[in-house]
Amino acid sequence: MAPGPRAAAATDGQAISVKPVTTETDIEAVVSLIERFHGESLYRQAPFAAERVRRNARRFRDDKDRRIVAMAWRRDHPIGLIAGAVEPLIFADMKQASIAILYVASEGRGTRAAVKLERWFTQTARRMGAQAIGLHVTSGLHHNRTHRLAQHLGFRLIGGNYLK
Repeated sequence: MAPGPRAAAATDGQAISVKPVTTETDIEAVVSLIERFHGESLYRQAPFAAERVRRNARRFRDDKDRRIVAMAWRRDHPIGLIAGAVEPLIFADMKQASIAILYVASEGRGTRAAVKLERWFTQTARRMGAQAIGLHVTSGLHHNRTHRLAQHLGFRLIGGNYLK
């Protein structure tokens, strides 16, 4: 029997691969990447909660029916992360996937890491029944660069995020 969709890994000439989060070692890499993301985000003034991240990463890893989490790797070094969920819409008989985080660390920027993460997520979400994919941007940083990346990935702007 062929491996399931979550076991697939994609690799190219840049030696960047995308793999699902499966082990406790992966969870620790997620914590490290999220800590770096936190330090760059709008929320960097709040104390980083490593144990909260561990619990959430395990929940995403273990809920294979609804949640998706994967990392981009260059050789043995994690350089990016994507996580989200596939859920039914509250007003229609269809499923939508929501990308809650798409983060590439500084050493992975300018590579195809973000593209590969998004493509992996989209393929996995489609196999899980998602008919639409949403990318939610809440970091509060680099609006123009983020918008260009989202457009490059095939997303169109349909609204915005507001914070009070």
